[in-house]
Amino acid sequence: MTTPDIYILSEMTSPEIGEALEHVQLAIIPTGACEQHGPNMTMETDSAIAHAVAKRLTKRLHPRALLVPTVPWGISPHHMSFPGTISLQLETYNALLWDVVTSLKHHGIKYFLFVNGHGGNMNALNLLSLKMRTELDINVAVMFYLRLASDVVSAGAQTTLYGHACEVEVSVGFYAAPQVVRSELELGAVKPYDHAYTDIKTATRIDYPFVFDDFTANGALGDARLATKDFGKEIIDTALDRSIEFLETFLPPV
Repeated sequence: MTTPDIYILSEMTSPEIGEALEHVQLAIIPTGACEQHGPNMTMETDSAIAHAVAKRLTKRLHPRALLVPTVPWGISPHHMSFPGTISLQLETYNALLWDVVTSLKHHGIKYFLFVNGHGGNMNALNLLSLKMRTELDINVAVMFYLRLASDVVSAGAQTTLYGHACEVEVSVGFYAAPQVVRSELELGAVKPYDHAYTDIKTATRIDYPFVFDDFTANGALGDARLATKDFGKEIIDTALDRSIEFLETFLPPV
């Protein structure tokens, strides 16, 4: 067999995975969503970007990491007003990820990293990873590329309300998953907030369960027309570099 430069579980045979597990310490599990991104990006955006980021990270860590198939659905009830969105119940999402992790633990892996591409998954992932750590006796962490590169994102964003099918996410799409970006890009049709102290971009706020058509008439935020591939590359490269720094302290020494 030709020696690979990356371990991708879905592209390997069982005997090949058995050999790889002699070196693998970490399972990398991309998780995204199937949800609307207005007129600017396709339904697979969050999953495609999570996969692209996870694949780059797996390759950097070779042979210590194994890339697991992307979980293509997530927690997206706030997007259900827009056609095509598929949302899992919290219990379904948690059970799916729990079964993936326990299966891989059965094969001897003890370290896990969820690479997330959808902000709506974060609360579930944080609670689930704590439950996994305390009940499964594994080591687990969650990386959301926009959060890990938040300083780069905020410095480069050019509108007030960004974060979805905007100059930030479209930039990342241009760089990491260009197939999800449409050629004709539109400004987000952003609406004003209905209630005081609910601005999601401020620390002083009441947490209110928004649905996305509270924010935008066309499903997009920000201004996707301002997106650039270079900005997307800076975001992704920063998130990858910082992930490696974390993993060098998280994984056992080789």
